[in-house]
Amino acid sequence: MIRINNQWRTIIVEERKNFGFGVLIDILKKNPKTIVLTEGTDPRILEASSRLLASNFLHPILVGDPDKIYEVAEESGFNIRGSEIINPRNFDRMDEMVELFCELRKSKGVTPEQAREILYQNNYFGTMLVKMGIADSLLGGATYSTADTVRPALQLIKTRPGNTLVSSCFILVRPFATGGNEVFAMGDCGINIKPNEDELVEIAEETVRCARIFGVDPKVAFLSYSTYGSGKGEDVDKMRNAARKTKERNPDLPISGEIQFDAAVSPRVAKKKCPQSEVAGNANTFIFPDINAGNIMYDGKNIMLCDVPDAYIFGDNDDYSLIPIIHRKFNMFTLSYLNNILMNKVEDQVVDILYNWANLKEYEDMIGVTDNDMCINICYEIFHNQKDINFNDLLIDYIDQEKIKQKTI
Repeated sequence: MIRINNQWRTIIVEERKNFGFGVLIDILKKNPKTIVLTEGTDPRILEASSRLLASNFLHPILVGDPDKIYEVAEESGFNIRGSEIINPRNFDRMDEMVELFCELRKSKGVTPEQAREILYQNNYFGTMLVKMGIADSLLGGATYSTADTVRPALQLIKTRPGNTLVSSCFILVRPFATGGNEVFAMGDCGINIKPNEDELVEIAEETVRCARIFGVDPKVAFLSYSTYGSGKGEDVDKMRNAARKTKERNPDLPISGEIQFDAAVSPRVAKKKCPQSEVAGNANTFIFPDINAGNIMYDGKNIMLCDVPDAYIFGDNDDYSLIPIIHRKFNMFTLSYLNNILMNKVEDQVVDILYNWANLKEYEDMIGVTDNDMCINICYEIFHNQKDINFNDLLIDYIDQEKIKQKTI
């Protein structure tokens, strides 16, 4: 069940590969919403607006000077004709907005003159559009800092009734080589610096709520440097207690913790470290002990989308070393797909095909170029004849370096 506009709707998630935005988009198509984009002159925002205009489930409102917005859009090559653009400096309901703002901030003694100057700032203006019901949601942070994006919401929108804090949830979508997406939810990676165990319970519940909106059937891991008592310390106790309290409040929710990341995501490691866990090896919703861990993980995900000088696969062996594959550049997207391979079943075929692909002139021409479609084709080529392999259960174990050495000498 997920809650959309105060209505509970049932979502049946058939297979993990079908997770993603499809269900949410289908709901929005039946009841389209409006989203305000506060950084109207940023090319990335203009691209998003252009794509939304071509859809029929989210109507964009761009905030800023229309002349400047159209100028940047033309320079960037994005068609935003049909976009609604609102300039705070000539908004026809500004007096009404100023009055409401003063009421919301009366404890701070904000005057109408001060309110008007504040509302000329796009981040505050956009947030007030949501508060007034002109927009249903807001997207910010392309050029504004996290603090400048979140602060207006904290001051004007505030928390959901019954909640005591605001937290962030990051959604990571990783395509499968065989089609479809795998979706992960992570919290809190951007707002609460060092939450206590009770705050972590609320963060976990809100992260789960967000995950379900995006079609995820949550399996929650409270992350730590310890797995069920393997380590000691205050942070270990905090994560263990937070996991216990969350389970007590949500008895039907699959939860593990405290648990290390490798045990949370790797079935092989999970069998060794915590075979009794209902989540270990298959976690998709991650709760971090503090903002350091969460933000590092969030930023670190980008390595999967970048090219690197040499190809490496993160080994799932006991020392977790990086294993060099072939002395050529491979797109990290390819490697992320290869992490779904059970190498001890198809090792010889993998080595042969990787070597052959790496030596093709066509592939040499694309070295260093991010071409995700090509990467998908590479991985599909490896497995298209492996009918007996369950892709959802595959995990890379190792690549025999001696075989690669023989090939590359």
